[in-house]
Amino acid sequence: MNNIGDLKSALHHYIADIDDVDVLQKVKGYIGDLLDKESVEIVYESGGRPLTQQQYKKDIDEAISQAENGLLISQEDMEKDI
Repeated sequence: MNNIGDLKSALHHYIADIDDVDVLQKVKGYIGDLLDKESVEIVYESGGRPLTQQQYKKDIDEAISQAENGLLISQEDMEKDI
C-alpha cells in the first residue's frame, strides 16, 4: 500500500468487518486522538501568534486560493507599500 487511496480502502475493509462495538469505539477514539494532534501549536507567526497544524494548513489553502483567483500583489508593489 503505497498511496492514500489504497490505505483508505484497506481501512474501510477492516472497519466494515468489525462487528464488536467496543473495538469500533476504540478505533474511533484512537483516530480522534490522532486527529486532535493537529490542534498542537507547531509554528508562530511573525507577530508571535501561535498556529496549529490545522490553522497553518488552512492559511496555506487560503493563500493558494487567493493566488488562483488573481488576488496577488507583486514584490515591487509590496516594497512600495512598505
